[in-house]
Amino acid sequence: MPDHNYFSNLIWQIADLLRGPYRPPQYERVMLPMTVLRRFDCVLAPTKARVLAEYDKRKDGKLNADALDRLLNKASGQRFHNHSRLDFEKLKGDPDNIEKHLVSYIKGFSANVRRIFDFFEFENEIEKMREANILYLVVSEFCDVDLHPSTVGNEQMGLMFENLIRRFNELANETAGDHFTPREVIRLMVNILFINDDKLLSTPGTVRKLLDPACGTGGMLAEAQNYLRDHHEAAKLYVFGQDYNKRAYATAASDAGKLYCWGNNGNGELGLGNTTQYKTPQQVGADTTWTAISQISFTQNMTCGIDAGKLYCWGYGAYGQLGLGNTSEYHTPQQVGSDTTWTAVSANGYDSCGVDGGKLYCWGINQSGEDGLGNTTSYNTPQQVGSATTWTAVSGPQTVESYPYASPSSYDTCGLKGGVLYCWGKNAYGEDGDGTTTENDSPVLVAPLY
Repeated sequence: MPDHNYFSNLIWQIADLLRGPYRPPQYERVMLPMTVLRRFDCVLAPTKARVLAEYDKRKDGKLNADALDRLLNKASGQRFHNHSRLDFEKLKGDPDNIEKHLVSYIKGFSANVRRIFDFFEFENEIEKMREANILYLVVSEFCDVDLHPSTVGNEQMGLMFENLIRRFNELANETAGDHFTPREVIRLMVNILFINDDKLLSTPGTVRKLLDPACGTGGMLAEAQNYLRDHHEAAKLYVFGQDYNKRAYATAASDAGKLYCWGNNGNGELGLGNTTQYKTPQQVGADTTWTAISQISFTQNMTCGIDAGKLYCWGYGAYGQLGLGNTSEYHTPQQVGSDTTWTAVSANGYDSCGVDGGKLYCWGINQSGEDGLGNTTSYNTPQQVGSATTWTAVSGPQTVESYPYASPSSYDTCGLKGGVLYCWGKNAYGEDGDGTTTENDSPVLVAPLY
C-alpha cells in the first residue's frame, strides 16, 4: 500500500496547477483545504445514499439544525455528514458552474465541518481559482486521489499533512520550529511532561486537563492522550488547544481512531491473536479507521466493532453470536459479510444486533425472541428484522444512545427506528416498556414518558 510520501508527492504535483495565480508559499491556501475536503468526501461515500434519504425525510420537519445534524451524523456513521447531493465526481459534471456547486457542497456539511472551512477562508480561494480558470482542473485532479481511510490510514494522513505543511513553509523561507515539530520530538516532550506526575499515573479515576496555548495542528495534545492511554487507562485527560493560525486549527480538526482492548481474554475477545490477559490497553491490528467507542460492544466474552463501515466480530462463538456462519472461536477480528455500510452494533455475549444501511439485523441465541425475528430460532448469520430502513441505533444490555432510560436485560433488545424507541424479548419484568410482561419476539413500541 502506498505510504504518506506517495500521496504527499501526488498532491504536490497537483499544486503545480496553481502556478501563476498563486506564488508557491501560497499553495497551502488551496491544497490543505482541498485535501481535507477530499478526505471527508471519501470517508462519507459508503453511507451517502442513506444520509440523503434521511435528510429528504427530515428537512421540512420540526427538528432544529443541531438536532438534524445529530440525526444525520448517525445515518453517516461518523461525527459529521454531508447532505448535499453533490460529491467530487458529480462536481465535474458542470464545469461552467463548478464554483457555485463547490460552495453548495461545502455548505451541505454538518456545522462542525463547515466551521473548519470557515477557518480555512476557502470561499475566497474558490473565487480566486474561478477567476484564473483553474478551479475545474484542481477539483478533477483531486477526484482521482483516493483518500479513503482503508487506503490512507489516520496516522499516514497525519504524516502527509505534516509533510505538506513542511514543504509549503520551506517555500516561504520559514525555519523548522516556526511551523513543524517532528513527531518523535513531540513524543519526547510528552514523556518529559508526565515524568514527575506519579499521582496521575497511579491513582484510579484521576482527572486532568491539559492546555496547549500554541497547539498548531494538535500533535502535542494527541500524543498526550496516547501516552496516558498507554500508561494509565483509568485516568481521564481532557485536552484543550488554541492557535492564532486558523488554518492550523482547521488542519487539526479531522481525526479517526485506533482500537485498543484490555482486560480478561479467556476466549480471545480482545482480538490480539491470543488468550493473554492485559492490564493496559493493547492496539488491535494497525487500522486507524475504527469508529467511536460507543459503537464497539464489549460484553462477557465476545467483541464486535465497526472499522471503515465494515462489521467485525471475534471471541466466543458457540451460539453463532459472531455472525460468521459457524460456532467457532476467533482470537482476531473477523469480517461479518462484505457490506461496508454498518453504523451501529451491540453484542450481548450470546446474541448480537447491528444496523447496516438503515436496516436492523440480529443473530445468535434467540430463546426468548430477543433477536426480534418473530420466532425463537437461533441463527449464526445476520437476519434482517422486519423491512424498515430507518433504524439508527440498537442495544442489548447497554443503554440506547439518546434514550437514557433504556436498560434492557440479557434477554431483551431495544433500538431506535425513525427516532422512535422499540423493544422486544423476554419482558419478564416489563423491560420492553409496553406496559405488559408478555414476551415479544418482534419489536414493540415503547410507551412514551409523557
